[in-house]
Amino acid sequence: MARQTIDFGIDLGTTNSAIAVFDGIEAEVIPNNENLPITPSAVRIDDSGAVTVGKTPRERYFRDPDNGAIEFKRLMGEQETISFADSGRSMTPAELSAEVLKSLKSDVQQRVGEELNAAVVTVPAEFGLPQNKATDKAAQFAGFSQRVLLQEPIAAALAYGFQAEDEDVFWMVYDMGGGTFDVAIIQMRDGMIEVINHGGDQYLGGKNVDEAIVKDLLIPQVVSRYDVSDFRLGNEKWRVPLAKLRLSAEDAKIRLSRQPTAQVDIDYLGNDDRGQPMADFLVEVSQADVERILEPMIVRTINAARKVLEEKRLSPGDIERLLLVGGPTATPYLRQRLEDPTSGLGIPLDFSQDPMTVVACGAAIFAGTQRLEEAMGPAVTVEPGQYRIELEYDPIGPDPDPLIGGKVIAQEGGDVSGFTIEFVNRSLPHDDEWRSGQVPLGPDGTFTTVLFAERGLPNEFGIDLRDATGSALPAVPESITYTVGGVPDRPILTHSLGVAMANNEVDRFFEKGTPLPARARSKHKTTVAVRRGGQHEELIRIPVVQGENTVRADRNKLVGALEITPDEIRRDVRQGSEVDITIEIDESQRVLTKAWVPVLDEEFEEVLDLNPPPPDVGALQREVSEERRRLTEARQQAIETGDPVAREALDRIEQERLLESAEGSAEAAAEGQKDAARQCQDLLLRLRSAVDEVEDALQWPALVSKAEEAIEEAERLVSDPEIAAHGGGSVDAEVRALREAIQQKDRDTLQARLDDLQRKVVEVLQKHPAFWVALFEHLQGLQLQMTDQAQAQQLIARGQQAIADGDVASLQGVCQQLVALVPGEVAMPEGVPGGLIGTTTKFW
Repeated sequence: MARQTIDFGIDLGTTNSAIAVFDGIEAEVIPNNENLPITPSAVRIDDSGAVTVGKTPRERYFRDPDNGAIEFKRLMGEQETISFADSGRSMTPAELSAEVLKSLKSDVQQRVGEELNAAVVTVPAEFGLPQNKATDKAAQFAGFSQRVLLQEPIAAALAYGFQAEDEDVFWMVYDMGGGTFDVAIIQMRDGMIEVINHGGDQYLGGKNVDEAIVKDLLIPQVVSRYDVSDFRLGNEKWRVPLAKLRLSAEDAKIRLSRQPTAQVDIDYLGNDDRGQPMADFLVEVSQADVERILEPMIVRTINAARKVLEEKRLSPGDIERLLLVGGPTATPYLRQRLEDPTSGLGIPLDFSQDPMTVVACGAAIFAGTQRLEEAMGPAVTVEPGQYRIELEYDPIGPDPDPLIGGKVIAQEGGDVSGFTIEFVNRSLPHDDEWRSGQVPLGPDGTFTTVLFAERGLPNEFGIDLRDATGSALPAVPESITYTVGGVPDRPILTHSLGVAMANNEVDRFFEKGTPLPARARSKHKTTVAVRRGGQHEELIRIPVVQGENTVRADRNKLVGALEITPDEIRRDVRQGSEVDITIEIDESQRVLTKAWVPVLDEEFEEVLDLNPPPPDVGALQREVSEERRRLTEARQQAIETGDPVAREALDRIEQERLLESAEGSAEAAAEGQKDAARQCQDLLLRLRSAVDEVEDALQWPALVSKAEEAIEEAERLVSDPEIAAHGGGSVDAEVRALREAIQQKDRDTLQARLDDLQRKVVEVLQKHPAFWVALFEHLQGLQLQMTDQAQAQQLIARGQQAIADGDVASLQGVCQQLVALVPGEVAMPEGVPGGLIGTTTKFW
C-alpha cells in the first residue's frame, strides 16, 4: 500500500544527524551506509569538487580543516559562507545542511528503496525565525517538496510518551545537544502532548565544553612545552594543531563519562615556530577538570529550567520526570547536578530512550500524523473506472473511536446515488473482525462515520465501496491506517513577536506560547514623511522583533523588517499617516508581514528576509565594555544598599559567568571565529537583561514610592468635581493600570505606566483654567531671566488682563509665548507645554 503519511523524521543536529521512519506503531532509526544510527553533520569537498558527508569528513576535518566544515548549524540564518580551499567552492550553512539531508535521503534509498520527497525536520525550540527559515531552505535545497519543521522538545516528548498512558502529568524535556540547549515543560492530558513553556540557549552545547577543554587545559600545556607564539583559538596560523586538539578533547570528554581520567595523546601536532615537530603531546585530563569547566554551563541550564517553571507558576515537585536528550546528558556529573534537590532540579531523571536518536524517532512519529500532499485531493492518480475518495481524518490520535469523513468523486461527473462505503479493520484477528457497516453516501458523495481501533496496533482499515446494486467498485485509496497514541497539540510560538516602535517600545502582536498558525493586526502611524522619488533614507520601516521585553525593544532580537521605499509609492506619505500592519505565522514559524497604507490605497507585503547582517565586532567589544561598567556600578550599589534581590540577581550573573562568556566570545569574534559574533550578541542580550534586573531591584523601592505619590495626588485631583468633569474617568483608568504595574514588579512596565498617568494628568489639567493661572504666575517669577524683557513685560500685562476677563484661550496663548522666552538652561516646571512632561499637581 502506498504511503498516506510523511512517516520520515530527521534530527538535523549540530554534531550528528539521524533519520527514522514510523511503521504505524513505533519509529525505527535507519542506519547509514556505514551501518551506524547517526551521521556526523560534517561536509568535505576535495580538489575535484566531490562532496562527501559523515564520519570520514568529520575525522579528516581535524587534519585538513581548510577543506571541511562542521558545526555549521550554529551559523544557520547568518549571512556567512564557508570556503573549501582546494576546490575553490563556498557554501552557506543552509547549503551545507542540505548536503547532510541529501546523505540521509540516500541512506533511505539504499536501505528502504524509497525516494523521499517529504520529511519532518526538527529545529531547537530556541531557534529564532531566521534559523527556522534557513532550515526550511536547507530541506528545500535537499529536494523535499513537502517539509514540516518540528521543535525538538516536542519530538523528544513524542518518542518518550507516544504509547504512554499517563494522564494529566507534566514532564520536562532537558535537551543539550552538540550546539544548542532547550528546556521545555510538556503536559500530557487526554492523549495530547502540549508544550506549555520553553526556554534555552542556542549557543550552549557540547561544542562549548570541547572548546573550554582546549582553551583552559590543553593550550597552556602546548605553550609551556613548545616554541609557539600566539597559540590561541581562532589563529589561522595554528588552525590544524588546534583542530587536532579539538578532536582529542571531544574524545577525552566522552571517555570521562565512563572513567575518572583520560589521556589526550597526539603523536604529532605540527611544527613549531622554528620548524621543529611538536611530537608526543600527552596530557591527562580528569573528571574533576571537566566538572569545573561544566559548572557554569550547568548553572545556566538549571536557571533556564527554573525560569520556565516559575513563568507557569510550577515547581520541580509538579514535574513527574525529566526527559534527557542529547549526548552531553550522559555525563555523570551533569546527571548528579540535575538530580540534586538543593542546587539542581530534584526531578527524577528518565533516560530510557537513546539520547542520540530520540529526537529523530519522535520526528518520525510526528511525521506519521502528517498526510502526504500527493495522497490528498485532485493530485491523486486515478485509473479509468476507479473512484477517488477525498478523506478527512487524523492518521494518529488519542481516540480509539476516531471520526472519519470524506467525499467519493466519480470520474467525468458520474452519479454516486445509492452508493455505500464501509471500513473494515484488517489488523484484528479474523474472529474479532470489526466493520463500520455500509454507510450511505449523500447526494454529493459525502459521508461520515466512526472507526474502532485497538491501542498498540497500526490499525489498517480496508475501504469497501459499493454501488446501488451492491457491486464492489475500485477506489483510491484502497485502505488507510490509524494508530491510537499521544499526539502533539498545535505547535506554539517560541518567542513573543511584535513591531518595534520609534519610542523603543514594542507593540506585541503575539505572546510567547501562542498556538500556530496565527494572525494579528494593529494600526500604527508613520513617524517620518516619505516623498515619492525622494532619498532612499526616507522610508517607512516596520521592524519585527522577537523577545519578551515590551518596553525596551533593543533588548529583543531583530528578525527582519518590511520597508516601503520612495520608489515604491505613487504619492507622498505625510508624517502621521495611518498604516495597518498584519503579521501571519504558519506552523513552521514562517512569517509574512503586510502593511496597508490607506493614503496610497495599497498593500505591501513581504515574507521577512530574516537574515540580519552580522554584528560589527568593534561595536560588540564596546558594548561588552559598557556592560562591564554597568555591572561594576550595580555591584557597588548593591553592596552599599544591601538589597537582597539585587544580590541574588548578581549571584546568578556570576555563577553563569555571563560577563566572562560575553568577553570571551567578543575576543573570539575579533579573532575571526565564525559563530562567535552572533554568540556574543546573544550573550549581550542576556547580560543586559540580567543587569537590568539588578538595576530594577535597586531602583524599585524609589520608583514604587514615586508611583504611589502620583496615585495619591491623581486621586486627590479627580475627587474635585470640576476636574473630574474634564476627564477624571481616563485618569482613573491610568491609576488602575499603574497599580497593576506595581503588582507585576517590573521596573520598565511601572515606569511606562507612571509616564502614562502623568501625561493623562497633564492632559486633564490643561483643560482647566486654574492650570493656566498657576502656570502664568510661575512664569511671572521667571521674567528677569527671559530673553526679551520688553516682550515679556507686554505678555505679562496681557496675561493679567486675560485673568481679569476670564479669557482662558488668551491666557493659554500668553503662557505658550512666555515659555518660548525662557532660556533652555532654566529648568521649567513639569507639565509645561514645550517643557518636561510629568505631574503638574504643583500648579493646583
